[in-house]
Amino acid sequence: NIQARINLFPKEMIVMSSSMRNGGRTRSTRGSLGALMLAGAVLIAVLISALAVEFAHILAVQNELQNSTDAGALAGAHDLWADLESCEANARAVTAMNKADGHAVVEGVSGTRVNVRVTPPTPLTPGAVEVAASMPIRHLIAPLFGRFTDVVSATSVAGTSGQLFQLFSGQGFPLVPSLTTVPRDNGVDGIPLYQRRLGDTVTFYINSQQVKNAAFTSFTESSANANYIKSAISQALGLSPEIPGFIPAVGIGDEVNLNNGVVGQKELAKDPLLSALTEPDRVLVLPVITGDPAFNQSRPVVGFIGFQVTGVTFGQGRGIVEAITGRLVAPQVNGMSGPVGNTGNAFNDAALDSFVPGPIQLIR
Repeated sequence: NIQARINLFPKEMIVMSSSMRNGGRTRSTRGSLGALMLAGAVLIAVLISALAVEFAHILAVQNELQNSTDAGALAGAHDLWADLESCEANARAVTAMNKADGHAVVEGVSGTRVNVRVTPPTPLTPGAVEVAASMPIRHLIAPLFGRFTDVVSATSVAGTSGQLFQLFSGQGFPLVPSLTTVPRDNGVDGIPLYQRRLGDTVTFYINSQQVKNAAFTSFTESSANANYIKSAISQALGLSPEIPGFIPAVGIGDEVNLNNGVVGQKELAKDPLLSALTEPDRVLVLPVITGDPAFNQSRPVVGFIGFQVTGVTFGQGRGIVEAITGRLVAPQVNGMSGPVGNTGNAFNDAALDSFVPGPIQLIR
């Protein structure tokens, strides 16, 4: 009968069967919970990775925009003395040559804003160029959290920083004034350069019949021939194409040869060199020495000056330039900053500190 068949199975087996059924349900529940936790972990990992990509995109655009404003500010600063009226236009043009987030950094393109502020230089202050740019960027993942766009911005300011220690190639004018020599014109002693300050008018005498306080140079220890002086003057005034290395780099401590510059005196007395030399915005960057600027001698460079020519003095019936007059100014210069050399004289050092120009650099 039925009761007899049931009794064929021991109670232990019935209990074990019940236990197995309960264990199966437990394992099934744990398995579902584990799968759910795994899915959640995967989702969180995906979201974190996506946000990391989003953040990396923001940083990339920020760096691109910063590079653009850096380039624009530096380009504008180069024109502060040479071409002030074109300063803003050139800063914008160079900024626009760069891209951020795949778009040119140009005012109005994809919501981009570009602002350029120019602080003009004076004989006592070097001036600066500020370029600020901003652009909106769209997010891919952040909209899930309610953030659809952000505005990325960058600002750069370029001007002079520190004091000029080395002048880059192609930047100098081949004339070297003396910091200490007392010039003499028609028997009257003048004022040496070390007693001058920014904004002062000074005269550099280059005629060998006077007590000179300046001489032409090759920028190196080697003597320069007449053709070099003529070509270097023309290149320095922008009247001939720049030949890389023709006007070499020169730094404080470098020995420079002093040359008989009769050909230079003759060339500067004629156009187009004379007109270029006396242009209102023309600024020459000159290495400075101490002691008598005797011909065919070498002297170490102790510093640099910025010199804005205002006129020349002629000799031999306007056949040569005997002297060059101008103001001491503080232009932007392509070069490296560093400590100004120690001349061994406190007055000379103080003078150099007061008017040595600074190299063009990013200020911030």
